Amino acid sequence: MKKRTTVFINLNTSSNNTTLKTPSRSSKKTQKNLVTLLGWIARHPRRRSHYQFIPFNKEVTENILIDQKNYAKQSSDLHKIVRIEVLRKKGKRWDARIIEEFESPDSKEFELDFVAECHGFPTEFPESVISAAKRLQLEDSKGRKDLQNLSFVTIDGEDAKDFDDAIFVKKEDTNFRLLVSIADVSYFVREKDPLDQEALLRGTSIYFPDQVIPMLPEKISNDLCSLRPNEKKFCLTAELLLGPQGEILETEVYSSSIKSQARLTYTQVQAVLDQDESARKIEPEIQSMLKLAQELALRLRKKRQRVGALDLDLSERKVKTDADGKVLEIKSIERNDAHRLIEHFMITANEAVAEAFKKAQLSTLFRVHEAPDPLKLEHFFQVIKHFGFDFEKRELKDPQAFLRKCLKAFENHPRQRVLQYLLLRSMKQAHYSAHLVEHFGLASKAYLHFTSPIRRYPDLIVHRMLRDSLFLRKPQKLAGVERKLEDLALDCSEKEQRAVSAERRMLALKAARYMEERIGEEFKACIVSIKDFGFFVELPDIGVEGLVPMRSLPRDRWQLDTYEMWLEGKNAGLRFEIGDEIEVQLYDVNRMKQQIDFRYLGHLGGARQKQPERQKSARRDRRSHRSKRRRR
Repeated sequence: MKKRTTVFINLNTSSNNTTLKTPSRSSKKTQKNLVTLLGWIARHPRRRSHYQFIPFNKEVTENILIDQKNYAKQSSDLHKIVRIEVLRKKGKRWDARIIEEFESPDSKEFELDFVAECHGFPTEFPESVISAAKRLQLEDSKGRKDLQNLSFVTIDGEDAKDFDDAIFVKKEDTNFRLLVSIADVSYFVREKDPLDQEALLRGTSIYFPDQVIPMLPEKISNDLCSLRPNEKKFCLTAELLLGPQGEILETEVYSSSIKSQARLTYTQVQAVLDQDESARKIEPEIQSMLKLAQELALRLRKKRQRVGALDLDLSERKVKTDADGKVLEIKSIERNDAHRLIEHFMITANEAVAEAFKKAQLSTLFRVHEAPDPLKLEHFFQVIKHFGFDFEKRELKDPQAFLRKCLKAFENHPRQRVLQYLLLRSMKQAHYSAHLVEHFGLASKAYLHFTSPIRRYPDLIVHRMLRDSLFLRKPQKLAGVERKLEDLALDCSEKEQRAVSAERRMLALKAARYMEERIGEEFKACIVSIKDFGFFVELPDIGVEGLVPMRSLPRDRWQLDTYEMWLEGKNAGLRFEIGDEIEVQLYDVNRMKQQIDFRYLGHLGGARQKQPERQKSARRDRRSHRSKRRRR
């Protein structure tokens, strides 16, 4: 694919309409070109002289037409994937021309463009931003605490390129001193400069299996601010003194210069913790420090359990691809103690900095997570009854204790993963706020994001506010900062959700591409959710999800449970429940719609028949649920 400069869409919505507009950052010359979009072309239902353009970005609701004179192709070429340039508006429609055709979507460049287009993310940096990044350099470290003599290490995944956090631990009698040093992005990216404006526009980096849409140019993320071994780097360091129970006794945040002693992977650190032979390659001094770090991490974990944090230790999907983006393997990856060690240290640093802001009575961008909605919690309460858990209704009055008790009860249950998934759906999403609210999931009185300014704009804001207040030693309330933070919190939360959606879409796209070659194959699957149009299943070995549509089931009068826990045929009596293990056959894949469809073959261990007693109980539950809704 040829390298090109893409003009992205700026969605300005009023009522239910979306207006095509050029981004404000574009030059006057670029503005004349309007906007480019990815999508399909199809026959227009009424205009024989024009083709209809169907954009991948569902937020684009404009009527966009292509004159057949500008695309004299055969009907067999319709539904081809194309990039168009929107030219002009004529009445209620927009005219466009095709500027690029895609014979095949089998390239990671196309996949990146497709996902970015669907979610409105730019994939390239403007020249002004690239130029600004090239001019940056590491200058005088005056005023920074020199920590280059300490054995800092970075711990990341095997494929990581940007190393933005380093740790050092030492023991002092019964206490521990933990230093978490974070790349000082705020030193290079100053407020309202071109780099800052671009970072704000993006809000976050977006991570895909084989590529990244970074928040900042590589000159910053992979060079100046990457804590590579044996290189002097500027950081902001949170130095914490932690007591025997993991409690924070002292917090100091300051600017520093460090020199990482080793770039370690989670696998290498786990080998040290397991005293594996492969750990011999790591310096003895670093091994000793890592063992102290594990001792501290265990204390912090016990503390989290003691204060009531919810520990959802879910596995992740790992997608392995070749150079062209073709999926070679998809598998579920379980987290190990090395992952948890870094997680505990980052959470503790974030909490300590948030508490420091709280103590100084200064606003910032906090990370908040409210308690679950009572109706959703009651729904979850009713759902887990189906699995035989008989909790008392009064336990819902303390949601944190109730959900913690649930997680404990789910341990070693054959359907633990499904139960954890249902619990997760019952909770609210965490988001950013200018107002301090306790973090429900972490059971934290104050929490924020401090540890990843390379990839999250809120962390960059926190770093700037630390610097502006001389690291909270001279706190002062700035005029208008509350309103500005409120706007930033909303903007960053929205961009985070868009990024999460983009990452999920890419995983779904990769999964569909992987499964295309397996049509006709049979798989063991687990039912994870049930709807009125069918039920979703997960293939546990590879973590791929797909739909068993209702139309593929035997003809029957199907009844769906009020709580969407089971689906039952009134005639044949075939019954499907969440958590059921079944056999399915893959029969259809639509990659561009990320749809994977299976055909039901049978239950593992024999077909599940309807259960009269449970059905009567379900009717009673349903009547009770309806009467409650009427009373509300």
